[in-house]
Amino acid sequence: MQLQDIINLYYNEEVEDTKIALGRYLNEHPTDVEALLFKAEIAIDEVPEPQSPHEYTLPEDYEEATIVLKKVLSIAPNHIPALDKLLSISSINFLDGDAEEHQGHIDQLILAEGFREKAAGYGLMLNSLHPNATRKLHYLDIIIEEVEKAYGDDRQMRDILLTMYYDDKAKVLYDEFGNTEEALAIYRAQMRIFIYETVAEYIEVAHLAIEANDTALLNHVIGKTYFYFDHEDDAVNLIEFYHDLQALPSEVLEKLPNYEEFCMIMERSFPEELNFDIEAIRAHAQQVIDKFPNRGIGYHFLGTSYYMEDEYEKALPLLEKALTYSDASASTVYRYSQSYYFVHGSIPTIPKWPESSAIDYYNMGVYFEAWESDTSTAHNSIAFLRLRKEFYARAFEYYQNYFVEDQYDSVKHYSDHYWATCCNNYSLALYNDDDYEKSIEVAKIGLSKSPFIELYISLTQSYFYAERYQDLIDVYDNLDMEDVENTYFIKFINLSTRYISAKIKLGDYEAAKTLFAEIDYKFTDYKDHINLSELDEDDLLALRFADKDIQSTRFDLIQGKTDLPESEEPIDPIAIWEDQSQRNPLEPSPWFMLFQAYYEAERYEDCIRAATQYKKLKLPNEQPAEDYLKQHYQRGRSYFHVEKYPEAQADFEACLSVFNNVTDEDFLSSKMDVCYYYAQASFFNKDYQRVLSPIEEFLQDYTDNNYTRDTEWQQAILYKAKSLKALGEDKKALTTVKEAAAYDESFTEAKALAQEWKGGFFSFFK
Repeated sequence: MQLQDIINLYYNEEVEDTKIALGRYLNEHPTDVEALLFKAEIAIDEVPEPQSPHEYTLPEDYEEATIVLKKVLSIAPNHIPALDKLLSISSINFLDGDAEEHQGHIDQLILAEGFREKAAGYGLMLNSLHPNATRKLHYLDIIIEEVEKAYGDDRQMRDILLTMYYDDKAKVLYDEFGNTEEALAIYRAQMRIFIYETVAEYIEVAHLAIEANDTALLNHVIGKTYFYFDHEDDAVNLIEFYHDLQALPSEVLEKLPNYEEFCMIMERSFPEELNFDIEAIRAHAQQVIDKFPNRGIGYHFLGTSYYMEDEYEKALPLLEKALTYSDASASTVYRYSQSYYFVHGSIPTIPKWPESSAIDYYNMGVYFEAWESDTSTAHNSIAFLRLRKEFYARAFEYYQNYFVEDQYDSVKHYSDHYWATCCNNYSLALYNDDDYEKSIEVAKIGLSKSPFIELYISLTQSYFYAERYQDLIDVYDNLDMEDVENTYFIKFINLSTRYISAKIKLGDYEAAKTLFAEIDYKFTDYKDHINLSELDEDDLLALRFADKDIQSTRFDLIQGKTDLPESEEPIDPIAIWEDQSQRNPLEPSPWFMLFQAYYEAERYEDCIRAATQYKKLKLPNEQPAEDYLKQHYQRGRSYFHVEKYPEAQADFEACLSVFNNVTDEDFLSSKMDVCYYYAQASFFNKDYQRVLSPIEEFLQDYTDNNYTRDTEWQQAILYKAKSLKALGEDKKALTTVKEAAAYDESFTEAKALAQEWKGGFFSFFK
């Protein structure tokens, strides 16, 4: 029987037969190294795993494997796998075993390619149990060198490992050699990359710096503790450290720029433990303002104290002042934005964006987005979006600088997944702002770091609106959609509907139709069996967006069918949306589609009814500005057509209130239509005063863009002139028609009005 056949027996779980066959084989081939190595592996596999933390593996458990491996090395002294296995099982016996023999094996293994770091790890372990400080330093240097090589593209793992080994090296120098200066030199040089698990480890270094009167290192360490204030386990250590720092001489504290900020964070985080009420916190912040006129942290914390009490008018000027200094942070921007909104009712332009950490900008972006979700409406959604995008843009930039450019101090909370999550949020903001190509770029970076389902949704929706339909289909086809369906059903709907719409765009109508029927059935069945009362607010919102995706895809199918050759069976979109609104009377999406279908069919009374029902069902913060405009515009035009002019005016006013809160040129492209129709409705309602402002803006747009004066321009002139006349502004009315007639000789109605209105006793002289 060949050795490979015996190995196959073992992997088929025929263990006893394997042992018998291997014994016979070794009787015939007693020096076969591979067979002996296989025998050692079986012996190692048979050592029972500890069943509890109180159990552990004993050296004698590996006695048989040890004997076999030593026999391998007697035959092939430089057999690397045998050396590695022997050291692996011997490491539990380093304390009682033959240290020199183990050292010899380590010296052999360390020369083998690819085993240098592992061998140095064995060496470090051995020489910690059999203390040899010089050898420990030697092996630590090797490990540090190998970690630098192995993790050059993974900063976080590299720095976590280097923290452990540099810290070990400093402690060897300090504890075993008594060399405080060299230990401190390591901490000074490497503190930038240190990522300790707990704040207590930083505090230990801080105490060493205090003993050595090393204020530069102490200040650096104080700054590193900022990222540990959310950990309850660290609270006791932080409070003790706070008191230790307070006990330092004033001349030392003056050399610690991070000290005051640390204290104010502590006093706000642990007010009861430190006996600091709100007035004491404010008094300290004012002291910092007075003591450090060139720093903004005092303004930040004083403003924050009012912000946290909802005293926004007091908070606002202080936070605005804080933003003028270089030590402002992302949280300063967030609190300033909210305070400004509550005082002025609008989103501010940030006067100066400060340097801050990626995690701070990301967290503030998340807080801002949650507030935006609760607060924004169609009237200010663009302003909210733009500010949200700025938070995530900066978080993305700082993550990029951190991971790719190796900038800034290392931080415990950073990881590829955090970066990918930031990419997802930034990609969504870019998508919301119609920057599809940039959104795609950012989503792909996130997927390269830590792929998760939300990033695929962000990527595919941007592919769709960028008209990169095949790219979308390729992403979908490469996903395990069965797993997505079973794990994230609503997200399965999001992805599938976009995929179907892409199929329609590429002309694969029948495949799209078949898949949509399947998806629509699954979604309907899901809604029929779900208990809505058990869903939280976020889940309910996700369900409504999924319903919108279903209805949007249904709309794409209708459009796709309409575009097919005339021989195809005709389709009635109104019948479809009426059916959907009856099936889902409490869902806004079918009503949204229905009022548009009525409008296109010039069924204006029905359009008014459906648009009004949609407005009742749609929550203000769910409605994008574009949807809000469409609803009010089409309902306003419908009111006009059925001669309900006051109602038409109200809808057009609602449209203008959205336009007046944005400055984006693309978004404003349809504003002139609304100005015209608002003026028209006002004119027919004989509300002449309200004609003038929108019609003037409409006419100015012609002048600014040098548009050809067409019939719509002529009609606007007439609305303006006749309104002025009705308001008793005869001279202005006459001037309006005279100038228009002079500009456009074909404008016969303006000429006629000019002739008519210039009558009177002195008309001959006019």
